[in-house]
Amino acid sequence: MVFGTARAFRLLLRCSLACMTGPAWAVADKTDGFQPFVSNTFTYDTNVFRLPSSLTAAEANALIDNVSPGGSKADFINRLSAGAKVRWYSGPHRVNMNLGVDDNIFVRNTALQNVSTVNDASWIWDVSRAWSTQIGAEYQQYLNAFGNYVIPRKDMLTNMAYFGKVKYQLSPDWRMGAGVRWDEISHSVRNRRQNDVQELSETAEVVYQNAAGNSAGIEYRHGTGFYPQRNPAKFSFDEYDVNSVKFVGGYVFSAKTRFDGYVGYLAQSFAQAPWFDYSGCIWRLGVEWLPTDKASMKISGWQNLEAYQDVASSYFVGNGVKLLSKWEASRKVEIAGEFSWESRNYVGDGGGNSSQIQVSRRVDDFFAAQAGVTYRPVEYVDVFLTYRYEKRKVNRVFFNYEYDGISLGVALRF
Repeated sequence: MVFGTARAFRLLLRCSLACMTGPAWAVADKTDGFQPFVSNTFTYDTNVFRLPSSLTAAEANALIDNVSPGGSKADFINRLSAGAKVRWYSGPHRVNMNLGVDDNIFVRNTALQNVSTVNDASWIWDVSRAWSTQIGAEYQQYLNAFGNYVIPRKDMLTNMAYFGKVKYQLSPDWRMGAGVRWDEISHSVRNRRQNDVQELSETAEVVYQNAAGNSAGIEYRHGTGFYPQRNPAKFSFDEYDVNSVKFVGGYVFSAKTRFDGYVGYLAQSFAQAPWFDYSGCIWRLGVEWLPTDKASMKISGWQNLEAYQDVASSYFVGNGVKLLSKWEASRKVEIAGEFSWESRNYVGDGGGNSSQIQVSRRVDDFFAAQAGVTYRPVEYVDVFLTYRYEKRKVNRVFFNYEYDGISLGVALRF
């Protein structure tokens, strides 16, 4: 049944691609309430399983055989995608939906083939000129990236979220708001479910923003997290509490330069395992510059408490910087680049599950660079070529990795 469903999905997508004729592109309209798309991306990845280069070929193959018997460290991946943007308006009501599904085919590691999806939907109700409310949901399912576990497994991560917000416009320049959100992350692999996490969070904000686009405000967030599959006797803790306050702002220096960011304080506590507690400054600052009408650059830096989504019980303080650039070389050609670096210093005992285990704290250095070119022969067709390089250096030798990836694809919107 699963095989039949996958074949039917691929056939449907391929029929959609075949039906995308020139006249169909010509009638596409960005203001349409329903904007479907299809795309196909073919990628070569030199290190699918994010294995350290220190492994011998025999050691690497033994690990790969755990998840993909007879598989390969490098692989070709074809991603066939379909989805739609939906925008519906009726008086004070607005409904927004972003829907997407991908069929991921691995040429050599066939055991990794999967169907992934990313979706979100929200309903906004402008109750009056001053009051507005929003409720929504998000759903994602995807193959978990490798690199954070010694033994690789085909692990499908599922992320679900539900949220509600209310906003009150005090005056043309002042607004206040509050929100509540429920997040869940779950693993398909049984022996990784100790890292399943659920979090209930509440937020409140007061923000000033003038007609020139300059803004300043304060945001407060409280969250309570749970690990429903954990036994505290074995894993030290199964819940946490987090509070943060941020002073946020943005300033438009000119038509070509804008600043935005925040500075704040965060405290996270584990009542059952206080050696994992953290409190300290958090911040993010960014500047966007438009040197010409066809070029843009943005640089940002940050310090925050973070976690890999697949290891949501191990937190680190991330200090990083990112540079994004984009250049519209012509009406049909766009070139983009990205560089990022982050130092990730783990909180607590470096990943041990008991205060009795004395190990050095884990420290990651992460670097990524990406460059791409997009060619648009007609308004609703994109042909793109992207190269990406990533390297992670860790003071746990097994978690080092390095890889290159190159992708060629086409996207059609109608």
